[in-house]
Amino acid sequence: MDFLKDNKTAKVFKAGNSEAIRLTKQDTAIFKVKPGDQVIKEVSPDGMSITFKKCLKYQRM
Repeated sequence: MDFLKDNKTAKVFKAGNSEAIRLTKQDTAIFKVKPGDQVIKEVSPDGMSITFKKCLKYQRM
């Protein structure tokens, strides 16, 4: 995705035995998350997009 040179892209990188996507400070400020917060992951049926939603503290996963 190097053809998009703006703040709407992120690269996948290796983190131990997993792959990860880094959030910028601006992303975390908008999303209002901090390290250790839990999120709900929803993958689209076609596999083209993943949506993360904040998990409320009183909500069980």
